[in-house]
Amino acid sequence: MDPSRIITLDPDIAAGYEELARTTGHSRNELIADALLDYLDRELADQARTLRGLAEAEHKDFASDESMEALFAQYGGPNRAALRAKNERELWVDYGLPQCE
Repeated sequence: MDPSRIITLDPDIAAGYEELARTTGHSRNELIADALLDYLDRELADQARTLRGLAEAEHKDFASDESMEALFAQYGGPNRAALRAKNERELWVDYGLPQCE
């Protein structure tokens, strides 16, 4: 048998596909092939995004703090400086440490 057509499934997964095949009128193999193709497409797209991000990072192609603040201000996002200051104050209080000026 062609090894590209052999797959071992957990019995519960196989039973789920059998039930889905009965209720949808599609074959179990068709459903599994569709699921594998969807997974492969998603993973390849995710990998491509990751590789693009790594390439951008290697070239230090990042948005500046100022451009991100402007974007957040335009779309009602967080004020990062204010959030950072609030988080720092809370950390000092949580640990009972004096705040640095």
